[in-house]
Amino acid sequence: MSPRRVVTLEKKADETFGFEIQTYGLHHQDKNSVEMFTFVCRVHGGTPAEAAGLKAGDTITGVNGLNVEGIRHREIVEIIKSSGNMLRLDTLYGTSIRRAELEARLQYLKDGGAVGDGCGSGVPADALLFPTEMPCIQAQYSTAGVSPCERCPAELLSPEGGRFPMERTVQKNAKYICLANKDCPVDKRRRNRCQFCRFQKCLAVGMVKEVVRTDSLKGRRGRLPSKPKQLPDASPVSLITSLVRAHIDSIPSATKLDYSKFQESVPCQFEKEDSVDIQQFYDLLTGSMDVIRKWAEKIQGFAELPKEDQDLLLESAFLELFILRLAYRSKPEEGKLIFCNGVVLHRLQCVRGFGEWIDAILEFSQSLHRMSVDVPSFSCLAALVIITDRHGLKEPKRVEELQNRIVGCLKDHVAAAGAEPGRPGCLSKLLGKLPELRSLCTQGLQRIFYLKLEDLVPPPPIVDKIFMDTLPF
Repeated sequence: MSPRRVVTLEKKADETFGFEIQTYGLHHQDKNSVEMFTFVCRVHGGTPAEAAGLKAGDTITGVNGLNVEGIRHREIVEIIKSSGNMLRLDTLYGTSIRRAELEARLQYLKDGGAVGDGCGSGVPADALLFPTEMPCIQAQYSTAGVSPCERCPAELLSPEGGRFPMERTVQKNAKYICLANKDCPVDKRRRNRCQFCRFQKCLAVGMVKEVVRTDSLKGRRGRLPSKPKQLPDASPVSLITSLVRAHIDSIPSATKLDYSKFQESVPCQFEKEDSVDIQQFYDLLTGSMDVIRKWAEKIQGFAELPKEDQDLLLESAFLELFILRLAYRSKPEEGKLIFCNGVVLHRLQCVRGFGEWIDAILEFSQSLHRMSVDVPSFSCLAALVIITDRHGLKEPKRVEELQNRIVGCLKDHVAAAGAEPGRPGCLSKLLGKLPELRSLCTQGLQRIFYLKLEDLVPPPPIVDKIFMDTLPF
C-alpha cells in the first residue's frame, strides 16, 4: 500500500467526524529549526473516521486540498472546523512508522541525547520531540544572578556584548506579532527582522523568564528585587509561613507511610510493560492531582486569582510539581519513592510503568538532597513553579505581583541563612532547578505520549486534558 493516501470523511449535521489530532514539534538543534507535524492520535469506534479507514498514527499533510505541513495546531483545528459535513484528509505513513519515530525519540532520552543507528527511524541525535501546545520545553540553559542574554544560548549576540532582547521583552511585557508564518529564520545576521520569532527562539533553547531582572532594576545587572511589590496587608513573614504550612499539610506523615506494596526484588522487571503497570502509573499521577490542588489553594493569594487562572496555572505546572514534590520526599539512595498518598514503592516496581523517566527523577532527587534544601526554601521553590506567567492568563499582573513576593521571601530567607557554612550561591542553585524541572517534564510527556499510543489502558480524562491537548472532531 502506498504510504500516501487520501481519506474522505462524511458525517451528518448532528454528529462528529470521530477522531482526535495532536501536533508535535521536532526541534533540530544544529539547524535551530522546528519541524511541525500533525497526526491522528485517536479514532473513535462507529464514527465516520473509522468507516473511512482513518488510523491512529496517520500523519495529516493536507486538509481539503490545502497543504498543512508545518502549520500550527490551532490553525489546523480551525480549517477542520470550517469543513462542514465533508472532510478530505491527505495522510502519510501509518501507525508503525509513527511508533518507530516515537521509539527513536524515547531512545534519545534513554541515551542522554545520542540516538543510535538501531532505533529504526534515522532520527539525528540533535533532534527533540516536544508538544507544541504545552508550556514545557527541553531546557538547556540555567543561571541566576546573571542576565540570561549575557550568555546567549541561542547565539544571537556576539561575545563582546550588545543589547539584550529577551530582557527588554520581559521587562516591558511586550507582545509581538509575526507578519509571516511564525517560522522566520533567526540568527546573528537576521535577529532583528522578526521580534516574535526571536523571542520564541529564546524560549525554545531554554531561557527562563523568571530570572530576568524586572524593569525597576535596570542598571543593576543580575540582582533580584530587594523589596518586591507586596499586596496590601501582606508581609513576607506571613507569606512564607503560609507556604510552609501548605507544604507540611500536603505531605504524608512519616509515621503513616504505606509499605504494604513495597518490594525490593521484582521478577521480570525487564519485560515490556503490561496493563497493570500502566494502570499503576496513571493512578499515581492522577492521585496527586487533588493533593496538589489543595496545596495550591493554601498559597496566600492563589485563591484570590480568577478561577480560570487558578485552573490554568495548576494544569500547566502539575507535571513539574509532581516531579519536584516526589523528588523531595523520596529516598534515592535506597531506591525508595514516596508518593503523595503515602504509598512507598521501590524503583524496580516503577520501571515498567514509568520507564527510564523514573531514573531521571531519582537523579534529580539526589541532586536536590545534596543541596540540603530546607523546608522554607523548598516551599518557596514549589510555589514559584506554579506562580509564573502562562499564556492565556486573565490577570497576569496579579500573578506577577504574587511571584515577586515569593521571590522576595526566598531571597530574604536564603540571605538570613547565608551565614551558614557550605551554602554559597544557594539562591542561584535553587532557581537553576526550574529549567531542570522543565527538561524532566518533557521526558514525562514523552512517556505519557508513548503509553497513549500503546493503548493498553485508556488514559484517565485528566491526563488527556492536561497533557495531550487534543480536540475531538
